[in-house]
Amino acid sequence: MKKLKNVLLVLAMTVMCLVFYYVFVIFVDISNLVKKEPATNIKEEETLSNTIDGDIIPTEPTEEEDKEISIVVFGENFVHDSVIDSGKQSDGTYNYDFLFDNLKMYASEADIAAIYQTTIIGGNDLGVKGYPNFNTPEEMISAIEKAGINVALLASNHTNDLGTAAIKNSISLWKSNSNVLPIGVNNTIEDAENIPVMEVKGVKVALLNYTAGMNKSIESQDDKYMVNYLVKDEVVEDITKANEVADYVIVFPYWVADYTYETTDSQRELAKAMVEAGADLIVGASSHYIGEIEKIQTDNGNVGMCYYSVGNFCSSFNYADAMIGGIARITLKLEDDSITLDETKTGLMPVITHYTHTEGNANITGIYPIWTYTSEMASSHGIITRGGVSFSMEFIEKIISDYIDEKYLLRQ
Repeated sequence: MKKLKNVLLVLAMTVMCLVFYYVFVIFVDISNLVKKEPATNIKEEETLSNTIDGDIIPTEPTEEEDKEISIVVFGENFVHDSVIDSGKQSDGTYNYDFLFDNLKMYASEADIAAIYQTTIIGGNDLGVKGYPNFNTPEEMISAIEKAGINVALLASNHTNDLGTAAIKNSISLWKSNSNVLPIGVNNTIEDAENIPVMEVKGVKVALLNYTAGMNKSIESQDDKYMVNYLVKDEVVEDITKANEVADYVIVFPYWVADYTYETTDSQRELAKAMVEAGADLIVGASSHYIGEIEKIQTDNGNVGMCYYSVGNFCSSFNYADAMIGGIARITLKLEDDSITLDETKTGLMPVITHYTHTEGNANITGIYPIWTYTSEMASSHGIITRGGVSFSMEFIEKIISDYIDEKYLLRQ
C-alpha cells in the first residue's frame, strides 16, 4: 500500500512538472510576440529598398508634383566674341558649362526648359566667330543639354548669318549630339508643316518658334521653309493646327526690336491674335532688355499669358541694361480635364550677366540669379570701364521695379 502511494505521488509530481513546463513555454512565446516591433523592421526594409550601394534611388513624384507642369524659358544666349573666348580652353577646345552653373537647378527641375539660342551653331568647321556674322562653338550644345534644357529656340535675326547650308548643319548637330529639341528651323518642307509637340505627364504641349526677320535674307524662294517667319496669318494657321494635336500651345516669337523696354502696338496686336487663335502662353525675346508681362483676354473668351521679352541670358554688350535678363518660370495646374495657370508660381526671375574687363577684353565669369548678386559684384562689373557706364545694385533694382510688375517678380 505504501509503495502504491509512492508511485501515485511520483506520477502526480511528474504531471505537475509537465503542466508547469507547457504553461511556461506558452508564456514565453506570448511575451516574445508582444516584444516584437514590426514597424521598426518595416522601416529598415524600406530604407534598404531605397538605396543601392549607398546611393539614394529617386522617389516617385508627390501627388502635388504629379498635378503640375513646370516650364522655364531662358533669355537670349547671345554669343559675342568675348563670350566665345570666355569658354576657350588651353587645348583650343571650348567649354561653356560654367555659364549655367548658377541656374541649372531651374532647368533640371522643370518639365520643359527652353533657351533662345540667338546665334547660330553652324559647325566649328565653318569658323567660330562673333559679330556680325555669328557662328557659336558646337560645344555650346553640350553645355545647354547638361544644364537640363530640352528645347532650343533657333529662329532669330541671326539664323541665316552663314547661309542655308549652315542651318541644315545646325539642325544635324543638335539632333546628333543631344536630346535637345531644336525648333524654329526646318530640314525639309515636311518638317516645316509639322507641329513640334512634347508630351508631359499625359499632356501634349505644342511649341512654336518664329522670327520677324533676319539680317541676311534667304534668297531662294525654294528655301524659305527652312526658317519660321513671324507672319500673322501663318502663325494663326499654325496655332489652329496645334490645337488639333495638342492640349496646350506655347508660342516663342522673336520680334526683332532692339534695345527697348517698350511694347509696340504691332506686338500687342499680334499677341492678341495668337491668343484669339488658341495660344495659351507667349514668351518672346529680341530687344535684349526685359519686357512687359500681361494677361491677354480676347473677345472670343480665350485667355493667355504673354511675356513680351525675357531679355538676355548671356552676352557681352556694352549696354548696362542688357546685363539684366530674366528666366520666365511658369507652373500649370492639372485638375480633372483642365489645364490652368498657377499665377502664384508664375513670373520672371531676373538674372545678371557678370564679366570682368582687363586689357580691353571682357571675360564672362557667370550668370547669377538676382538673389545671389551683390553690391560688391555690381560695383566691380567690367561694363563700367568697358562701356563707360554706371552699374550698381540701385540701377539693377530700378530697372526691375520699373519694368516687372511686382505680382510677376520672382526673387528665387
